[in-house]
Amino acid sequence: MSEIYVKLGLVFFYAINSVKRYKNRKSTWRNQMEITVASKIHIVTLLEAVMPYLVNKQRYASIMLEATFWVQSRPRRGRHSKGVNYTEEREFQEYIVAMASEREFHIEPETTVRIASTVLHWPGCDAK
Repeated sequence: MSEIYVKLGLVFFYAINSVKRYKNRKSTWRNQMEITVASKIHIVTLLEAVMPYLVNKQRYASIMLEATFWVQSRPRRGRHSKGVNYTEEREFQEYIVAMASEREFHIEPETTVRIASTVLHWPGCDAK
């Protein structure tokens, strides 16, 4: 998976989230790899790259992309400025509500199966 991030030139970090830390874990739960993309511009690059491959979550990704563009359009905080807290603004809250609603629609823990039936191949990345 990280080959995609490297090929796109993204700065990212990853961590393994162990299910052992959850008290009410189920026997079917597996460890997860969490990837954090380092900047808003890299989020845009990643979302634009994966958007054509998304089916069910394409609407969620497009809302996130719109929210990212909206945040980028806000005044920047400089070293000596107080900046603007955009998280309290109505438009930003609308994006958060829309993403939460879309996420709620797609993720039902009791019925979600996370096993891919085929291996995806990305242009320019060799599958291993």
